[in-house]
Amino acid sequence: MAARLPRLLVVGVLVTLLAGCGGGGLFGALLGLVAVGNVIGELGNLIGGDDPDEFDVYLDGQLLPEHPDGGGNLHLRGMPEGRHLLQIIAPSRYRGAVSLITVDPNTDLQLNDLQQQVGGRIRGTVTVQETGGATRAAAHVPVYAIPGGAQAVSIGAPIVQVPPDGTHYVMYTDGNGQFSLDAVATGDYLVTAVVAGYDTDARLVQGLGERQTLRDMDLTLGLCRGSASDRPSATWT
Repeated sequence: MAARLPRLLVVGVLVTLLAGCGGGGLFGALLGLVAVGNVIGELGNLIGGDDPDEFDVYLDGQLLPEHPDGGGNLHLRGMPEGRHLLQIIAPSRYRGAVSLITVDPNTDLQLNDLQQQVGGRIRGTVTVQETGGATRAAAHVPVYAIPGGAQAVSIGAPIVQVPPDGTHYVMYTDGNGQFSLDAVATGDYLVTAVVAGYDTDARLVQGLGERQTLRDMDLTLGLCRGSASDRPSATWT
C-alpha cells in the first residue's frame, strides 16, 4: 500500500542536510575525499546458485564495475574513506544485502555482517517542475527509501534527514528520471528525492512484501520558493 504525502506535510517533515532546498553541499564533501581503503568479503551465503558475475554492487547508490568472483569473493579496491552505504543485489532484484560500512585509509575492511534478505522493489519516476508549470525528468538524482515511513511523519517525530544516519536504500534515476529501489527489506518506508533548488516530495510505502513490486511511485519536485529560514520547525506539534 502506497500513499502520497500532502506537500505541506512533506515540507514540514523533511529537511535535507545539504545547502539550499536540497543538494549542493554534498559535492564539496565528495571533492575532499582523497584517502582510500579496501573492502573485501566472502559472499557465498548470499550468492547461492546464481552466477556471481550477475550480482550488482552499489556504493552510496552508484553502480560499481566490480562483481564477486567465481568463488563468491568480493574485492573493492580504492574505496573512499568514510561511512558509506553498500548494497549487493542478486539478478532477480528481490534478493540481496545492505550495510553501512566505514572505510579506513590503507586498510582492508572485512565484510562479516552481510545478511541475505528477500524483499521487494519500489519503482517510479522523478520529475521537476519549472517556471510556468512544465515538468521534465530529473536524471541522475538520488532517491532514498527510509525505513519506518509511517513513524517518520508521526506527530512530534524528529525531522527526516537526507541522507539518513541509519541503514536505508538509495538508487539514482536514469536518464529518463526513472528509478528502481531493489532488494528492499519488507516493511514501511518513506521514499523521497533531493534536487538542489527544488522542494522535496515523498511517498509512503506501507507493508512492502517479499517479491512485491510497487510501481508508479512517482515524485514531483516543485521550484523552491523560500529560504531555509522560512521553513517549519524541526518537529510537528
